[in-house]
Amino acid sequence: MARLSDSDFTPSLCKAARALVGWTAQELADSTDEVAPRTLRKFENGGSVRDGTRDAIRAALEAAGVEFINGGRPGVRLIGSPRDC
Repeated sequence: MARLSDSDFTPSLCKAARALVGWTAQELADSTDEVAPRTLRKFENGGSVRDGTRDAIRAALEAAGVEFINGGRPGVRLIGSPRDC
């Protein structure tokens, strides 16, 4: 299965990934060490954010065990057990 491209990382996939690991918006923001909860909520609600911000959010989710996939249909899946904050 192909890896999802960075440009296809959408607010919906972010919310789905966050739900997989059981994190609140605050917990995800805290795990990035650089994204404010307000900025994360802005992204998840469809607002535009810098590429670096989106990359930091995605990296935190991937470090928690989420894999973003695109086998013709973008999606998320958990690899192993979710990491605790």
